Amino acid sequence: MIVVCYLIPLVACLLLYFGYGYALEDWFVYALVAIPAWIVTGFAHWRMYRYRTTSEEFLGGYMAIVQYEAAWTEIEHYTETETDSKGNTRTVEKTRHVHHPPLYYAIPTVGKQINLDSSTFWAIASRWGATQQNDSWCDSDIVGGMRFGCHFCYNDVINDDAASGFLRMIPITATHTYTNRVKNSNSIFRFEHLEKADTIRLGLLKYPEFDGWNQHAIISDEFTVDHDVIRAYDRFNAMWAPDNEMRLFVLLFDADHSDITIADKQRAYWTGGNKNEFVVCLGLSNNTVVWARAWSWADEPTLEVKTEAWFREHKTLDMMAYLSWLKENYTLWKRKEFADFNYIRVNLTLTQQLVMLALAVATSAGMVYWGLSGLFLLR
Repeated sequence: MIVVCYLIPLVACLLLYFGYGYALEDWFVYALVAIPAWIVTGFAHWRMYRYRTTSEEFLGGYMAIVQYEAAWTEIEHYTETETDSKGNTRTVEKTRHVHHPPLYYAIPTVGKQINLDSSTFWAIASRWGATQQNDSWCDSDIVGGMRFGCHFCYNDVINDDAASGFLRMIPITATHTYTNRVKNSNSIFRFEHLEKADTIRLGLLKYPEFDGWNQHAIISDEFTVDHDVIRAYDRFNAMWAPDNEMRLFVLLFDADHSDITIADKQRAYWTGGNKNEFVVCLGLSNNTVVWARAWSWADEPTLEVKTEAWFREHKTLDMMAYLSWLKENYTLWKRKEFADFNYIRVNLTLTQQLVMLALAVATSAGMVYWGLSGLFLLR
């Protein structure tokens, strides 16, 4: 059907040729009909294909700098054209003052600049306990010739085991899109399709919502996890995991209601997860690990196997002990290069193809109607 969409403009051109007697020499007429239709159809095709092959991954980092820029006034130079009483025109250079309000923002190690309000800025500065660094900028376009500000730097990165590290660090999660040809393909890598009712019945977990600027690493609808443990895992995603292009998620299930097969259902629900994710699924009964399943897109599941073995050897749940072990072993994991899947062909859905067909017909018909009622009659 995709080919048919691109042939519709040619059909419209044939209608002009046989139905209205336009000669082949009137090439501009055919171009005015076909080219806009091809542009609209091609753009729609590109957008739909991109939607089918684009995924959003989560990247971890932390707030590294908070910056303050005081209010200042800019001297803006511009030109205007003036006309005198005799009708003569001339270009006149003028200046005006443009006021810029104070700015408060954070610069994270990943993602874009984060805008703050003044109270949040000073709260973060106080939380870090860092030394204030004063800033100044000189320019002839600044009223007074100079403007001022200050910044604070997070400087507790090395001090990992200190309690202050947990309190001072502000983890950040940023999103990034990438090409994922697997999720909507018919290849051997495609996962089982689960209806929404199935995901609810099975108790499968969604990706966690952002809590402020961050997305937590531990996910569960059935267990409450100590806040310090959550912060420790978020800190891992902020500091260690990025060095290895990893994003850790730990999913906790009630083993009294779900056996290990739910881990495979969860993987299907997330269509295999994103390329940078290392996912650990744990089945718990009280404080005992009944089963463990780890998965990712890595070509060599070395860390997955070792993680499952670690939980088999440590039946009593100790999330902090596993995290300590993971910090020593996470470099065993190698992120999958999704460029390896570039050979996979992804087709548009029937609905998308019908939309493309409708756009091709509407654009071609519209150009023919517009031309016949106006422009073409002037030939």
